[in-house]
Amino acid sequence: MREASEIRPSTVVCLCDNDDDNVYEDTPWWQFFQWCPCSKKIHREMEKAMLASIRTPYKFRNVNIGPVVGDEDCKIWTLSLNETSEATPLVLLHGFGSGLALWSLNLDDLATNRPVHAIDILGFAGSSRPKFSTTFEQVEEEFILSIEAWRNVMEIHKFIPVGHSFGGFLCTLYSIRFPTAVEHLILADPWGFKERPDHPTKALNLPPALIILLKIFVPFNFTPFWALRFFGRITPTFIQFFRQDLIKNFVPEVKDASRILSNYIFQCNARTPTGESAFNCLMSSFGWAKKPLNQRIHELDHEIPLTIIYGTNSWIDHASAEEIHANRCGAFVDTHLVAECGHHVYTENRPVFNKIVLQACVNTKSKLFFDEILIESPCCSNEDLP
Repeated sequence: MREASEIRPSTVVCLCDNDDDNVYEDTPWWQFFQWCPCSKKIHREMEKAMLASIRTPYKFRNVNIGPVVGDEDCKIWTLSLNETSEATPLVLLHGFGSGLALWSLNLDDLATNRPVHAIDILGFAGSSRPKFSTTFEQVEEEFILSIEAWRNVMEIHKFIPVGHSFGGFLCTLYSIRFPTAVEHLILADPWGFKERPDHPTKALNLPPALIILLKIFVPFNFTPFWALRFFGRITPTFIQFFRQDLIKNFVPEVKDASRILSNYIFQCNARTPTGESAFNCLMSSFGWAKKPLNQRIHELDHEIPLTIIYGTNSWIDHASAEEIHANRCGAFVDTHLVAECGHHVYTENRPVFNKIVLQACVNTKSKLFFDEILIESPCCSNEDLP
């Protein structure tokens, strides 16, 4: 396997906001008759609609990171804001089955005084879909090296990774492997920390219907979003019906949010599911990792501050925080429980989420190290934050 430092293309492909044709092909006529229609062009249209309310100027890059996975060049779709700032950049990694546009409600605030880069994780959304390895050790390494290769191409010396759910899992692995590149690690409702319990489906705070589906199909090693592709054209309608909890967070900022968000999620997951297959290698049942991070968090350099943000109503068990604190005694560990929020805490209470992230950047600069848990009230104002 190649080291990321060995894979450094000479150029970054830069795209202006209107330069879509350089990367996204026109939708072929026959695609209108497909059961599961998807194209990069449609994905881009939904993505632009999701980002339409952003006030900060931004641009896209299709960053060529070389053959990190497989033999062909891989590209990571990247959104960048406020690159003229000399502050340490934030790098946002989305959760499983989503894409960079789900950060749209946070971007203006986060990019006020520093650069922000949001990326589509390799194998997901608008990034390349290479075929990953088949063991969890190799898959972890490939994801880590893809992030490091992206950093090298972008010529970023140090950054502050912000990862949601599966993105938080990858940010943690990366920070353990490449500590000198990380200034502060920020996790939003991170997946993959706790050990798998004896009765896994009972431990998940998921709708009963989804638990039944998991019991039926997980033993057959189906990828998590196989049903999305199976139901094809009618999938966006299902998403509109079942994910109102997520869609409502984007109203009124995203015009026609129900249609746009449901189609965006569909387009993120309708293409060849190589990222999903890689995720399958990492998981032990849907809610747990084969090698949980609680067993490895002690490997994270104690000089790296750690901020964790949980939603109190999330299916992710925030009891992991106690083990994290125990394993990082004497290091900076700042845990926030945001009341009345679920798994997508960054959209459900974005003012509080954004303030916590921005405060973490300040704590990074001041090098304050302490070990305590902060509990945020449901109506926490900006002044209430430390």
